[in-house]
Amino acid sequence: MFTYGEASRKRPDDFRPQVHDSDGLLMQTGSGEWIWRPLTNPEHLRISTFMDSAPQGFGLMQRERDFNRYLDIEAQYHRRPSQWVMPLDDWGPGRWSWSKFQRLMKPTTISSPTG
Repeated sequence: MFTYGEASRKRPDDFRPQVHDSDGLLMQTGSGEWIWRPLTNPEHLRISTFMDSAPQGFGLMQRERDFNRYLDIEAQYHRRPSQWVMPLDDWGPGRWSWSKFQRLMKPTTISSPTG
């Protein structure tokens, strides 16, 4: 879930500086390259496709760990876990090729916590 973060253009009238479970997608390619793609709350459906034939891993990451970056006592976004997926063996072409790995970002309605 990503509603808004520190780089978001649209923000509700909300005391919290950021509201999200993950702030980006991190990928490690078969060649060892690290790729970071921040999450956003787009106005329209957005799909990104990434290509790699032998990924070493990928995951949704929550990088900020300081409570003051979220200011949410109930949701505790600063404690949300990141999720990392690693293949147990070579995924190579045919089994599950990363040639169709896609990130889908769907618009979220933003409203203030007071109504």
